[in-house]
Amino acid sequence: ILGLIFLLLGVMNPGVAKLTPWLFEIMADDLAQSGMVVTQVTVTAMDSWVQFYKNIPIGLIAFLLLESGVFTREYQTGTLVLSLTKGLPRWQVVVSKAAVLAAIWTAGYWLCYGVTWGYNAYFWDNAIAQNLTSAAAHWWLFGLWTVALLTFFSALAPANTGALAGTGCV
Repeated sequence: ILGLIFLLLGVMNPGVAKLTPWLFEIMADDLAQSGMVVTQVTVTAMDSWVQFYKNIPIGLIAFLLLESGVFTREYQTGTLVLSLTKGLPRWQVVVSKAAVLAAIWTAGYWLCYGVTWGYNAYFWDNAIAQNLTSAAAHWWLFGLWTVALLTFFSALAPANTGALAGTGCV
């Protein structure tokens, strides 16, 4: 599900930017009747990257909602107790779950980024966007920070809502 969400977001970024002039052209008559004049709209890769940075929070929220039960599902079903009673240290359980969450976030985020970058390179020139990799890396790091928060609050809270509330409050 997360892969499809991030893939869809990656396709939507340049798709919405590419369709913007067509949408304004269709709405021009209706807008003219209300007193708004629509002039020629030119779209560049920068418009698509703006869409990327507007849509990636949606991907992060979807990721957090789907993965918020990383520990709470195991608390409720009792499967975590089986691992811990067999001698597995608690820190290894927490670190392994955090590593898997970080890997899922990394794969989804860079899939979305790669699809957006590829379509932007096809339709326009990505050279217009300065410091693109640095900006993308900062958003990715923010996602890793939320993964750490989600893991922390999920280990403390007995329900998904507690993990989500703690992550959201921070």
